[in-house]
Amino acid sequence: MKKHVLFVGFLFLSCGVWAQNKTLGVGVTTPNANAALHVESPTGNQGFILPRLTTAQRTAAGFVSALGAADNGLMVYDTNLNTIFIWDGATWKSSAQVAGGPKLVYPYVDTVGSAPNNSNLLRLVYAGSGTENVGVAHFENMNPNSGFSAIFGRTNSVTNGAADLVVSNPSNNNDALGVTTNGLGTAARLSVNNASNQSAALHVSTNGTVGTTATNSAAILAETTSAFSAITALIPTSASQSNAVSGITKSSDPGSWAGYFSAQTGTAVYGTTNSNVGGGLAPVGVYGEARGTGSVGGAFWIQNASNNFPALYSNTIGIGPSLSANITNASNASPAVFSTTNGQGAAGLFQQTNTTVWSPALQGRTDGQGAAIAGTATANSTNANASEFVVANAANPRHAVRAETLGTGTAGYFFNNNPANASPALMSTTNGTGAALQVETATGFATLFARRDGATNGNAAIFDITNAENTYPTLQANTQGTGSVASFNVNNASNNAPALFTQTNGGGSAAHFQVTGTGGGSAIYGSTSGSGNGLFINHTGGSGNLAIFQNNGSNVARIDKTGQGLFNGGTTSSGADVAEMFDVEGDRGAYEPGDVLVISENSDRTVEKSSASNSTKVAGVYATKPGVKLTERNLDENMDDLVPMGVIGVIPTKVCLQNGPIRRGDLLVTSSKTGHAMKAIPAMINGVAIYPTGAILGKALENFDGKESGLINVLVNVK
Repeated sequence: MKKHVLFVGFLFLSCGVWAQNKTLGVGVTTPNANAALHVESPTGNQGFILPRLTTAQRTAAGFVSALGAADNGLMVYDTNLNTIFIWDGATWKSSAQVAGGPKLVYPYVDTVGSAPNNSNLLRLVYAGSGTENVGVAHFENMNPNSGFSAIFGRTNSVTNGAADLVVSNPSNNNDALGVTTNGLGTAARLSVNNASNQSAALHVSTNGTVGTTATNSAAILAETTSAFSAITALIPTSASQSNAVSGITKSSDPGSWAGYFSAQTGTAVYGTTNSNVGGGLAPVGVYGEARGTGSVGGAFWIQNASNNFPALYSNTIGIGPSLSANITNASNASPAVFSTTNGQGAAGLFQQTNTTVWSPALQGRTDGQGAAIAGTATANSTNANASEFVVANAANPRHAVRAETLGTGTAGYFFNNNPANASPALMSTTNGTGAALQVETATGFATLFARRDGATNGNAAIFDITNAENTYPTLQANTQGTGSVASFNVNNASNNAPALFTQTNGGGSAAHFQVTGTGGGSAIYGSTSGSGNGLFINHTGGSGNLAIFQNNGSNVARIDKTGQGLFNGGTTSSGADVAEMFDVEGDRGAYEPGDVLVISENSDRTVEKSSASNSTKVAGVYATKPGVKLTERNLDENMDDLVPMGVIGVIPTKVCLQNGPIRRGDLLVTSSKTGHAMKAIPAMINGVAIYPTGAILGKALENFDGKESGLINVLVNVK
């Protein structure tokens, strides 16, 4: 214990001295008697360190709750705010907040890393209520050579601006911001230095009420007493695709203007540009824009009934169009230009006054899916054309109407939308010697394409000659190419009508097909990939033939109305036998080509497979490929239940070796093997071979000795 007392005493003796009035001095021989603590730096390079706390430590609830009025004057250093804080008996105050605090040393620079939420690092409030003129803040740079502003504000916030100027008294009719210059520069300059920023450099809005003139409660009011413009908007040469002035109104009041210009004698608006730069929107002299749902981008109105000048006059001495109207909204179905008139003249007049050029007075063009030009005669019009194009100069070789498209739609579209209208959608007439309609194409699918849509019946195209003396064909088609002159297709799988239907009420043919060249083509070529007929002829008259075939004008073949064919040169068939269709006993599916057939004893006009040797009921063989098939049934009746029994000719026949090998020329009879024939064995009477009468099927045309049964060609001739 004695050692500890000696150490503390030595510590006091080494770090300071005590004055007689109990003043503690550190680094000083004679402490100031008026100070409880007097600290000096003997070396001149030392300071005094207060207790250092973070903001969280200084404002901790446990620490603050332990402080009271008796702790008034307690000081700590906030390491987060880099500021000395003094306890005033109730709360912490920075050294700058303490009355009579230290004066700022200029230039004063300070950086604060954090601060309480919703606080101001600098806040000056004048709470007086007198009539004296007192400014809250006044900043002035009197140095004429200074390159800095009197006030500079900057923010890195993503939500708030660098400065907010608010007049909160609704009765105050002064400006929230007054900017004045006595120099030669502008009173204010507003710049957007972010190249990706699409906002305006100056955004001015008003929530005021509409007055009796356009200047009342205007978002911007510009006045001048000089001979120059009240507002001059300049686009520097470094800018691109910019407008010098843009007027925008978002008011719901339809009487609001994005801009109002009035002149008593001169021009109300004069816009000019000297730009040589184009772009998505080329620089314009005057630009109007409307972003509401009930406003227009620009309105030109003459209210003087005696004024014979146009409400809008557009003129250019350049090489571009004098007027360009564009709709950039892909869902907008309105026209790019809408022109109406309540007078006697045309709603639009397009005139080419240069007699040396070939350009049209009106050219319609579309790069989209719609029409290049559309004209409408409304329900109020009872006898007017939707559009009319006239070339009045008889020497003008150009078109009255020319339509062109670079899109995927048609260059011209004619649509009759009235179900009660019996007139054609397109009617073309001529008083000249040329065609009423000429259609040409150098590429593409077809020169002329006609289609009919809708649920009602009708023709896709009608070609009609009403002059009884006209000897020309109603429709003439020619081609210099390698394709067909005409192609008729039915693309509806359920359509049973013919692809080509011709009809005549005269004495000539309904159709005439002629090959006038010396090539090998057919006058008529019919083919089908379906189950129908390649050629179908129906004769509904009382007499005549189904078909006549001639050679150099002379008949060589004819098929009459009854279906009988007569041929001068005879007929040739690829089959080698004559067969007749017969009913069979039992299952039709049990029979096959080559079966030897005999007359059935159980049914009339019915055959069955042979099953007895030397049967005199033998009738023929199930034919494989008959050249001629005979039947008592009509040719349209189904014959799937019958078999073609060959009665004469060469027929592949089933044979067996019951009577030994078969040699060419052997007579054949039925065997006991079902459906098979065998070699006939004659009876020898006085050295003469006698074969059974009525049992001979025919003669073998091939040898057979390899198997018990097989199939060989037999010259069938039952006897």
